[in-house]
Amino acid sequence: MGPRMACRNGSCIENVLPGQAFRIRYTLQDVSGNPLIMTQWSDSISTKDEPASYVSIQAWDAGLRSGSMVVITVLLAVAVFTLIVGFAAAVTMGWR
Repeated sequence: MGPRMACRNGSCIENVLPGQAFRIRYTLQDVSGNPLIMTQWSDSISTKDEPASYVSIQAWDAGLRSGSMVVITVLLAVAVFTLIVGFAAAVTMGWR
C-alpha cells in the first residue's frame, strides 16, 4: 500500500499522503512470517487533499449565536439551579 512502507514490531505502517490513491489487502501470517491467508486487493481508495490549517478553524463565531439562544440557556440554568436547591431543601426537611 502506498509509496513507502515501514514494518516495525510486526506492524506495517504506511505513510499515507493526501491526494493519492491506494489499494489494500489483509494477510494472516504464521509466526515465521509465511502468509497463511490473503485477501484480494481492494478497489482504489483516494485520500482527500491537504486539510485546512488549524488556524482557519473558527471555534466560536458570534454570528451563529442568537440572543434567544442565550436567554434560553440562562433560563434553563436558573431552572436547574432552582430544582437542585429545592431537592436539597426537601431532603433536609425530610430528615427531621
